[in-house]
Amino acid sequence: MIITGMLHERPVIFLHGFGSSASAFQKEWEIAGWKGDGNFLNGIERDKFSKAYRWFPFSMNEGKLTDYILRATDIVENEIVKQEPGLISIAGHSQGAMIALELLLRNNILIKDLWSFSGFLPRSLLRPFSNYNSPNPNVHLCYSEADQYISKESFENTCKFFRSAKHVNTTINISQKLDHNFSREWLFRKNYLRYI
Repeated sequence: MIITGMLHERPVIFLHGFGSSASAFQKEWEIAGWKGDGNFLNGIERDKFSKAYRWFPFSMNEGKLTDYILRATDIVENEIVKQEPGLISIAGHSQGAMIALELLLRNNILIKDLWSFSGFLPRSLLRPFSNYNSPNPNVHLCYSEADQYISKESFENTCKFFRSAKHVNTTINISQKLDHNFSREWLFRKNYLRYI
């Protein structure tokens, strides 16, 4: 994984989606007008033909998906702890969003703000957590009804879980026209650039 830059006040960790890369994800943010510094992490696996990265193989099987998320999160968690041991913010798209949400539930890293774009967690990972260390984290869940990969039911299950969690501030943003791929339009929806 490659980490570049750092936000001095509170580091922001960026986790791209399937078939993207740290540099491609960073470019979309910069085109949208983001001017901060952040730690853009590259996925664990690289496609030998497209040269794009992913965090784990694509799977519609919940058992396999759960296992893939847990293994990828182990690696990302270790990397973040080494680089940024204090309070952080994190933004993830698709697979990166799944890892970000799992990181929050593990409660080993202090997370103040989390942005999940086109992400969810399988039911098997939506388990209660207690003794939360982060100071009332803000969780922003973003989804589009035009998403061709993430089902509305999976997203709604994730929303219900985080809305019911104590000491977590959850906001939900649903679009009707954006497809699954990350683009600057996601950031323009609610002017997220003001907060990241």
